[in-house]
Amino acid sequence: MSSLLANMRSRITSGTTGLFQHARYPLEHTMNWPGDPGEFGPDSATWPIVGDVSAFLGGIRALLLQAAHPEVVAGVHDHSRYREDPLGRLSRTSSYVTATAYGAGPEVEMAVSIVRAAHQRVSGTSHRGVDYSADDPPYAAWVHNALTESFLVAYQYFGRESLTTDDADRYVAEQARIGRMLDADPTPVTAAELGRWIEHHPLIGPSPGMEEAVAFLRRPPLGLFTRAGYRLLYIAAVATLPPRIRRVLGVRKRPLALAIGRLMVRLLRWSLGSSPSWNLALVRSGGDVPSGLFKQPLPVDVHRTPDTSVVFTELSQDPHGERAANPSTVVSMQPTTVEPNEVSLPGEHPSSPDTNGTARRSRLLLPMIGALLIGAGIGFAGSDLGSDDVVAAPTPAAIVVTDGLTDATSVADRTIPSVVTVQVGGAGGSGSGSGVVYDDSGRILTNHHVVDVGSQYRVVLSDGRTYEARLLGSDPSTDLAVLEVDTVGLPPIEIGTTSALEVGEPAIAVGSPLGLEGGPSLSVGVISSLQRIVQTGPSTTLYGMLQTDAPITQGSSGGALVDGQGRLIGITTAVGVSSVGVEGIGFATPVEIVERVANEIIESGQASQPILGITGTTEYGPTPDGGLEPVGVTVLTIQDGSPADRAGVAVDDTITSVAGVSVHTMESLIAQLRRFATGSTVDLGISEAVVSVTLGDRA
Repeated sequence: MSSLLANMRSRITSGTTGLFQHARYPLEHTMNWPGDPGEFGPDSATWPIVGDVSAFLGGIRALLLQAAHPEVVAGVHDHSRYREDPLGRLSRTSSYVTATAYGAGPEVEMAVSIVRAAHQRVSGTSHRGVDYSADDPPYAAWVHNALTESFLVAYQYFGRESLTTDDADRYVAEQARIGRMLDADPTPVTAAELGRWIEHHPLIGPSPGMEEAVAFLRRPPLGLFTRAGYRLLYIAAVATLPPRIRRVLGVRKRPLALAIGRLMVRLLRWSLGSSPSWNLALVRSGGDVPSGLFKQPLPVDVHRTPDTSVVFTELSQDPHGERAANPSTVVSMQPTTVEPNEVSLPGEHPSSPDTNGTARRSRLLLPMIGALLIGAGIGFAGSDLGSDDVVAAPTPAAIVVTDGLTDATSVADRTIPSVVTVQVGGAGGSGSGSGVVYDDSGRILTNHHVVDVGSQYRVVLSDGRTYEARLLGSDPSTDLAVLEVDTVGLPPIEIGTTSALEVGEPAIAVGSPLGLEGGPSLSVGVISSLQRIVQTGPSTTLYGMLQTDAPITQGSSGGALVDGQGRLIGITTAVGVSSVGVEGIGFATPVEIVERVANEIIESGQASQPILGITGTTEYGPTPDGGLEPVGVTVLTIQDGSPADRAGVAVDDTITSVAGVSVHTMESLIAQLRRFATGSTVDLGISEAVVSVTLGDRA
């Protein structure tokens, strides 16, 4: 029975994970502000209310409530892509709630500023001829107050503990501060006042946009079993709406709906516990962490040295712009883990899942998250490759040699002498990984996460020779590092290219699995995919990664991925694993990024962080058969004085290429930009024009 329950819990949590791999976690840098209580703090009413799983129903309720206002729902209908990208929209909504509730002060300010910037672009006319603008205080108030009241009512019906009138009033007053930041007006400050304002609002009424939104929320595009779980939460959320609102929406309270809601919330609470973002905020602020309340790992590594260089400044990576990523191309490879966020439209707030492979469970708002429940398949877990602390997992026994592949023995002869074992020790920890000889002056390529576990380094060559090494520098954003040994004449690997690489071409991985003695090993496969997005840690999202089925195991981080001629095409970085072990999915950083970062580290000790100075969102266009496909990156905001600003890039421009290479998504734009150094001049394809931009530095 215990194993059955454990399996059930695992399936629920893994199902949640799959729904939230659609945006970046908004608090990935929150430990840069130790001691900061944020807008509310450990003793607030907001933290326990928003952090309870009852917020799942609150999210569904809020979107239903927002749809009852014709002008607000018109803004969603006219400007949101929720029909094409529902999970992305919901993830972005969750990110906004997470950032404002649990973020440090600067994170709250950034989340609010992104929403305000987005509201300036949202305007139109509703079906009844009323002009609307999302930055009008009354419309902002309906969106904000509906969210506030829905979380409160959901907690009052289904929360972990009973709520006093004073606590409810305190929560509403706290949330009113966020409303005022958004210029929402009015913002009631007591629960009773808020409830009356919602129920008796004079402008609510039916509309075509409302009918479409309600139909979508009633039957979202989910799998059969997942939709069944979501449906139960939807029924419970409807039951908590005021009678007048239900009549406007055309929905009705069903018998036993509240009892069903209580049962479902208990199931969620048993499986997920309270929000890991609440836990993280307690740790950051120095508050007491209640025992037994949190069941998930922290979403970020709280022991990592704060990285002040990446706090909301990497605009080319766009911590605040949407990434409408296809879930099949977003892989969480967390050793601990984490993840752009679109901006809010009327009735829609930006979001990002609080994801950490296993920690990406209960992001706080989204209607679809309730969908997590019943049909969850096996979750995707992940692993860094550089640790010695591994549990041996079965690995593919067969080596498949693809037709046309250069003789693997010849490739081994050419590459194995250039691949080394990297041993790491020191007070910070110990481990081992792999490395690649970059030049004949003793420079060794490896991964940042390999060297980051300690401070003392040793390199073991394939012939057994051993050298002490020193760290020249590392770059967490690309997970690359360069070591140097005091010798010359080591055999450097031949550098290849990925520019003409195609899926199905030979790929050979060379590394030091599990730190085994006897030199590097070689495994053979093919290139399985290009331009993958891989999350390897709380602060690291890797773009443009190569995927291969060449068997890669723990300890191979920093090793070589070579083509059929033995030329370096990537540095192996991560593998995807399930609960039963390696699944034949490995990832490598493309050699073009490797070369750029390595050369900068050798020259200056650090890598530059090229930026455009924009936030953007993936733009979709119609296909001939009536579908949608990504066609470029639409610019949402431009930082004053940034490279994009100086080059004449404008808001609403759509970027379609970088240096002649097509970019169809925000992710592919980031991946292409990372191939260039700060100061490089690149041509951006914008619609039918070409604009030359000199890239700036994030620092």
